[in-house]
Amino acid sequence: MPESPPEEYFARQEDHASVEARVLRLEWTVNLQAEAIHRLEASASSIASDIRVIQDTLKQIKYVSMGAGLIVASSELGLSAVIKGLLL
Repeated sequence: MPESPPEEYFARQEDHASVEARVLRLEWTVNLQAEAIHRLEASASSIASDIRVIQDTLKQIKYVSMGAGLIVASSELGLSAVIKGLLL
């Protein structure tokens, strides 16, 4: 983070402000906004990786629930006995 802006940065007397003070205020504003953008980009990158992890977890949950549903359905329909008979 840059050092605190000079007093001219806070001067808001547009009618009496010199061009130099206005440019200085503009430079500080741009620098502060650039830092804010960098923090947002870092945050967005972190959030994107967190979302990928959540998506992978949801895929695992989906396949486990599908497998459990197939096991329950096969046992209800009596297919598990047929499969056991074929394998043994």
